[in-house]
Amino acid sequence: MRAFVAKAWAVALLATIGLGQTELRFAPEEGVVLRRNFEVKHFLAVTRSVTRVGEREEVGQRTFDIRSEEKIQTSDRILKVSDGRPVSFRRYFDRASLDGFAELSGAGGAVNLRAVGLSRLKGKSVMFSWVPDDAVFGRYFDAADGVEEDLRDMREDLDLRGFLPDAPVEIGDSWSVPPHAMGDALSPCGMLSFDFSKSKNISLARTLRLGTGGHLFELFKGEVEGDVSASLSSVEDVDGAAVAVVTVKWDMDTTSDLTSLARRNRAVDEMQFKKQLVGMVVGLALEGEGTFRWNLDAGHLLDYEFSSKEDVRSSVTTQFGEEGELREEVLEMGGRVVATGKVEPRAR
Repeated sequence: MRAFVAKAWAVALLATIGLGQTELRFAPEEGVVLRRNFEVKHFLAVTRSVTRVGEREEVGQRTFDIRSEEKIQTSDRILKVSDGRPVSFRRYFDRASLDGFAELSGAGGAVNLRAVGLSRLKGKSVMFSWVPDDAVFGRYFDAADGVEEDLRDMREDLDLRGFLPDAPVEIGDSWSVPPHAMGDALSPCGMLSFDFSKSKNISLARTLRLGTGGHLFELFKGEVEGDVSASLSSVEDVDGAAVAVVTVKWDMDTTSDLTSLARRNRAVDEMQFKKQLVGMVVGLALEGEGTFRWNLDAGHLLDYEFSSKEDVRSSVTTQFGEEGELREEVLEMGGRVVATGKVEPRAR
């Protein structure tokens, strides 16, 4: 009987949508558990590398390819809903890993590198509580203790809510999306604090941690420019539920000063030889398109797939000692990044 009622409701909703407007809003029911799975894959190859010391410039001859795969699984239990929105929920981090591979080729042959990072949030549970006066979610570890620093840059939104229209829309309508929202699609959950201490290649781990061929969270904390747009393509019946299909297109770039982060990740030998990191700037350009599906009945994301051309440019300036010459190393890489996500409601 319940299945029949749900089916009838979906048919009625689709009929209504066909005649007018559709409202996409985040409104999961109290007590539901939303399990989310994300994968982000990078494929990058060097297009140009240059080293500058004073007026001298040397073009690199080696090739450098990076592949990485980030996997994340979380479970959110919606504890309390008020005025049609969740005001309290518990997030459990089932797993989070970043697995990177690289091939470095030159006159002496090829060298294969690998770095595996596991998030220290795995197995941790975090409570989110809405604070009306500040219009933000407060958060704290509610079971096993965690590192407080991880809470600061943890993203509450895992449903791409930044891509939703501000008002009801009709099929064919388009709207602008804040460019920062791309960070939620390409770097879900925000800072995941990957631990690479057991990896044999720390230099590759550092490269991934600093947003080249890996975790992009840091690159969306600064200025983000460009155009991101979304449009309602259709509304479909999926297993008895009304589902909105939204197409997203983007052409955008970011520039981030990662000097402080890079200094915290210096290698031991660099410090021993008094190699100073003077500055590090990373630029990221993205162009592509994708789709996401929104469950109109349940009020949450169903799934998404975003595929983008990716160009990365990093500039690292170093100096040996206090009076040594400045050395700038510029690395330009091009390739693709593909991000997918899926949300599955669980029994209450």
